[in-house]
Amino acid sequence: MRVGTALDYSNLRRSSGRCGLVIARAPLPCENGRAVSEIQHSSDNTESVEFLLETGLIVLIDPLALDGLRDTFDAQFASRLAADERTVLSLPTGLRVGVHRVPAFIPGPYCLSRADIEEVEPGDGDDDPAVFDIDTGTLIAADIRCLPVLAQVLTWERYDWLLQSPVDDRSRWDEIVREVGGTMFCILDADIDSLFRGDGRYRLRPQAPRVARASTS
Repeated sequence: MRVGTALDYSNLRRSSGRCGLVIARAPLPCENGRAVSEIQHSSDNTESVEFLLETGLIVLIDPLALDGLRDTFDAQFASRLAADERTVLSLPTGLRVGVHRVPAFIPGPYCLSRADIEEVEPGDGDDDPAVFDIDTGTLIAADIRCLPVLAQVLTWERYDWLLQSPVDDRSRWDEIVREVGGTMFCILDADIDSLFRGDGRYRLRPQAPRVARASTS
């Protein structure tokens, strides 16, 4: 964890987790032609996760920061953040939280993969609200509209519980989605062989995420 954090995460246990992807819905192919796979593990760094966007503003956050800031992420904060992304720069945490504005936004399902993430060199992007820090090897991407509820539902304990799901058992994921009220978020794990390789500082590429489209079969 970066030096100077204003929040105490010392009582939170890191989970070993599982490298791969956690997805929210039935598969839809992305515009690049690759299908969103209904698997929880993937070694393919172009494999995408799908989630719904209603506002065009995506909050990019490490699970530790989400847990530590859950009392800050209320509806009023979400409104201020929607009005000015730079509000995110004043958050009291040593882990940067990013806000990414989707270009040419149209509400609907979008796809995100590790290939959509680029690393930021230490010291760069200090004034860029889109830059985020990762300390657990996991990124949560969420529509700003669902942020207040997601922060209350996906506590560190619930996140750890989710990681312990039996293979091929989506019941815990589905329970969290029901509590949040929809799939306006996704979870993407790092892979050492990808651009999103683990702990560090990142941002989404300018054209990310990509619009998902219904199957034409």
